[in-house]
Amino acid sequence: MKPPPNLEILPIAAIGLTLVLIMMVISPLVVSQNSTPVNLPRTHASERKIESSINITYTEDGRLLLDDVLLASLSELGDSIVGKMKKDPYMMIVVRADTTVMTWQVLDILSTVRRAGGLRIVAGTKKFREG
Repeated sequence: MKPPPNLEILPIAAIGLTLVLIMMVISPLVVSQNSTPVNLPRTHASERKIESSINITYTEDGRLLLDDVLLASLSELGDSIVGKMKKDPYMMIVVRADTTVMTWQVLDILSTVRRAGGLRIVAGTKKFREG
């Protein structure tokens, strides 16, 4: 009787982790910046300008902006996103939040965008400068 084949898990795990690392490095490359100043989290990846994206900014003082236009509430954000998603349902939505903003506030924004039909949602970061 032939013994069962021995499956090597380590190479498969190494490939999986390599793919995760590549995705983590590439995702910040597609983020664009707009003119509202926000203290973003730092990363080691570089920034890249994308023209066709929706920029949502949440500032340290609690202002919520959609493409640099001040919004009154999350429901207004949802309504605006629905209108923009009708034009292009696969438009990238960039959420930029100040590092001092509480995580639950950012999660509220993300869930509002998702409920409004956002399919491609990314987090805005700033390149970490060494030295």
